[in-house]
Amino acid sequence: MVGCGGVLYSTSATIRGLFSGSIIGTDATLAVILAIKNALELFATTSWAGIETLVVEIDSLVVLNWMENYLYRPWSYWYVFMEKDSLIKQIGKVNFVHSEKPCGGMAAWLAKDRVSKSEFFKAW
Repeated sequence: MVGCGGVLYSTSATIRGLFSGSIIGTDATLAVILAIKNALELFATTSWAGIETLVVEIDSLVVLNWMENYLYRPWSYWYVFMEKDSLIKQIGKVNFVHSEKPCGGMAAWLAKDRVSKSEFFKAW
């Protein structure tokens, strides 16, 4: 079981949303992809979708490459990428950027906190 969590911030560094949960029977790379998908799902349900740009920081260059270039995506995760692409069409403006520092802080705490919980937590 792997924890998955994230924090949505506005451009003024105001927290706009939180999510966390556990993913059973997966590896860390898929957990990152699913965390991104969950962030997109959360953002798509807000009034900011289509108005503000969502910036997603990713500390894995491999996953960043998969997000930006469909030709490099592994087939085993294709169903997740199809959902991600559909969500991006709903949202409108999404930028994926590489984070030089490993993602941590509140997102890491949320992920670790939810590993033992069965339900997924979302708030905005």
